[in-house]
Amino acid sequence: FFLEQTGIIYGIPCHADSILRIDPSSDSISTIAWDHEDPRAPPRGMPWKWHGGNISPADGCLYCIPQFAEYVLKIDPKTEKATFLDSEPLVGRNKWYGGLLGRDGAIYGIQQNATGVLRIDPTVTPPTVSVHGNFPEGGHKWHGGVAGADGCIYGIPAHADTVLKIVPGNPPILSTLGNAQVVCTGQHRRDGKYKYLGGAVGHDKKVYFFPSDADYVLQVDPETDTARQVGPNLRTIEAIHHNKWQNGFTAPDGTIYGIPLKSGSILRIRPLAANDGDSDGDGATTATATEGDPDITTIGGPYPGLNKWEGGVMSENGDMYCMPLNHSMVLRMRPTKWSEHAS
Repeated sequence: FFLEQTGIIYGIPCHADSILRIDPSSDSISTIAWDHEDPRAPPRGMPWKWHGGNISPADGCLYCIPQFAEYVLKIDPKTEKATFLDSEPLVGRNKWYGGLLGRDGAIYGIQQNATGVLRIDPTVTPPTVSVHGNFPEGGHKWHGGVAGADGCIYGIPAHADTVLKIVPGNPPILSTLGNAQVVCTGQHRRDGKYKYLGGAVGHDKKVYFFPSDADYVLQVDPETDTARQVGPNLRTIEAIHHNKWQNGFTAPDGTIYGIPLKSGSILRIRPLAANDGDSDGDGATTATATEGDPDITTIGGPYPGLNKWEGGVMSENGDMYCMPLNHSMVLRMRPTKWSEHAS
C-alpha cells in the first residue's frame, strides 16, 4: 500500500514475520516488526497471516485483514508502529480476503471460510472489530470484492453460487444475488469451483467479474440487483480454461482490462457507456453494443507460461503495470485512442 501523506510503501505480511517498508525517495528497503511477545501476535512462521487491507481516511492507518491470524493488524504511518486491535479471537483458517472501504468509513473483509463479513470501524476510538452474518463455515465462498458506484460492496463468487452484496452500515445489510444457473463455473469442471477472481466497475456503473474457470464474464447491475453472463463464451477465443485472469483495471476511458494469470491473452471489456456504443473506437457500433451489452474480447499475446501476473498498479499517465508472479518480466498495458498496446 502506498501512503500518500508520507510517500512510503508498505507490504502486508502474509508469510513474513515483519512488515515490508519501501522508501522510493531514497530507494531504501527495510522492515517493521511488531511485538512478538504480545499475546495477540501470531506465532513466528505462521503462513497466510493477513491478506489484503485498506487505509482508513479517518486516521490514515492501514488495517490488515486476518486469514490465519486471529487479530486485525494496524499499521500507523505516523509512528511506524504495528499493533493489534482488541477483539475476541478470530479463530479459523482462510477466514477473509481483501479489505474494501465502505461509504460509512468502515473496512470490510469478505468471507472465504468465515461465517460472516468482517467489519473494522476506525471512525470510533478505539477502532472496533465485529463479524456480521450467518453463512456456512468453510467453502471458500467469495474471493474479495468490488466497491460499486452505488456505495455497496459486491463479493466475488469463487465457490459460491451467488454474488454477496453488502450495504455498509452498523450493522451492515447483507444479501445475495444470482443463482447457480448464472453464477457457474466452466464446462470443464463438475465441482462448481473457482468461478471468478477479481472484478472492476465500468463507466456504465455496472460491476464486472473476471473469469477464473467460468466461461463467461459476470455482470452485476446495482440498479436492478441482478447478475447475468455477458459476452461470448470465452472458450471460443481463449485456449486456457483454468485460472484465466485475476484482478484488473478500469482505464480512464472506462474500458476494463483483466490481467492474464494463466491465460495467453488480456481480457478486454468495453461497457456501452465507455464509448457510447463505439466499441472499436472507429465510429462503428457493434451488434452487441447496440443491444446494450458490453463488447468483450481478448487482446495481446500470446503470453506463454502459467501463473504469469497477478495484480498491478495504474500510473498517472494511464499505463497499467502488472506484477510478475512467476514471469520474469513486468507486463505493461498502454491504451491508446485507436488500439491497445501491451509490452
